[in-house]
Amino acid sequence: MGPMASPSFEVGRPTDLDHTLSRLLEKSIRRSTALDLESLCIVTAQRVWSLRADLHFLSHDGNLIDTACIATITALAHFRLPVITVSGEDITIHPVTERVPVPLSLLHWPICVTFSFLGEDDDGEMVCVVDATAQEEALREGDMTVTVNKNGEVCQISKSGGVPVEAETLMKCARMAAEKVKGIDKLIAAALRDDEVVRNKGNLDWLKEGKSENER
Repeated sequence: MGPMASPSFEVGRPTDLDHTLSRLLEKSIRRSTALDLESLCIVTAQRVWSLRADLHFLSHDGNLIDTACIATITALAHFRLPVITVSGEDITIHPVTERVPVPLSLLHWPICVTFSFLGEDDDGEMVCVVDATAQEEALREGDMTVTVNKNGEVCQISKSGGVPVEAETLMKCARMAAEKVKGIDKLIAAALRDDEVVRNKGNLDWLKEGKSENER
């Protein structure tokens, strides 16, 4: 996070939000076993792939947690690993020009949905806002992040301080999160399909160019 995203961020100085984001993403993605770690193994007990997701925020108008989670899941689903051949002690990493890279083995897509609590209304009901703006976040009395996948499975719930929330409100938020995630999941899948069409077209163009050069 830097001044480009918001004047409140300083260069090289981590904020509490940085630590919160890292912790929530680890709980939501890594601890929920969204990624099959065994698929990253090259040679048992010797060689494995190491993955790291770096997030750069260009603009901050609220709800960074949810956008960071969506961006990370989309990046992992979009990423392709080079094909590896193991022969004895020799390990060969094939370039993309020789072998088509393979996608990561994602077992499910955990998506964060953050609720901002703005206090109680005249009827004593807690007012919840989803996808709050920066101004709404400045006015909220508490927040809670629920991570759910498209199957409605709750991966984690995080609430640190703020106004207390009744069990009924928590269950209501979990149901709302499950419904919202279904739509987000479809949007991610559609974006990946569109990108795959473009990517496949690029591969075909590359093959045609290579064939033409060989004919010459």
